[in-house]
Order: sequence, then structure tokens, then C-alpha cells
Amino acid sequence: MKSFEYAGGKIALSIPSDWIEEIEDDEVQVYYQDVPQSGTLRIRVATYGGSKPVNSEVVAGMLLRMAGNLAPQKKHEIEPLPHGKQLITYQQAFLKDDPPILMVSWLVGITVPPRHIQIASFHYTTSVPGAGSP
Repeated sequence: MKSFEYAGGKIALSIPSDWIEEIEDDEVQVYYQDVPQSGTLRIRVATYGGSKPVNSEVVAGMLLRMAGNLAPQKKHEIEPLPHGKQLITYQQAFLKDDPPILMVSWLVGITVPPRHIQIASFHYTTSVPGAGSP
């Protein structure tokens, strides 16, 4: 396993050691295994700032808006995590794509006092087994 830290150590994860790491133009970290039909994990950490102090309610509202924009047909719920982090997770199937794909997403938010929020977006896409088959 390979371990990585993001956002000054606020986010840590491990991936299989044979996965390839790339960085896309928009600072998205991409991880995948170099085999056909491999799933792909994309990670992006973004910091948002404003003129007013932030708290956990502001973070929850931002996560709900982001998830609602990305998956408007879903009902989203905030899951509290240790150290003041908050999580939303959801799945989307794109069956009209060729090949059809499933995307599982996790959005993790945290306050960075006094006026900032960090959101880590994790999106794992993989082909949908048997989708589109007669």
C-alpha cells in the first residue's frame, strides 16, 4: 500500500502500491491500476473563503449544495466524522455512457477558522458489470 496526505495532513489515505498516480490540469489527483476496465479514483482538495466566520453549519450547507448540484435526484444526509469533519456520500449510475459507469462519491468538509472551508472530493468510477448486455 502507498500512503498519501493532503491539505497539510488533514486528509490521509492509502491505495494499492501498484496503482498509478497522475495529476490532471485542474489539480485533481488520479489513481488507477494499469489494466483494462480499471476503476479510477479522483481526489481534489479545495479551499473556499469568505468574509464571514464559518462553523460546522456552514460546512454542512456547502456540502449539501455541492452534492445537490452533482446528484440532484438524490436525498443527501450529513454524517459527522471525528475532528469536526463532515461527510456526504452518494452513488450515480451513467448507464447511457459507453461503457456504462458507476461513480461513488465522498465529499468531506471541515472548517479552517476563521473564514475558510476545505472540501475534499473523492470520486471512484468503474464500469457497471452486465449493463447494456442483452
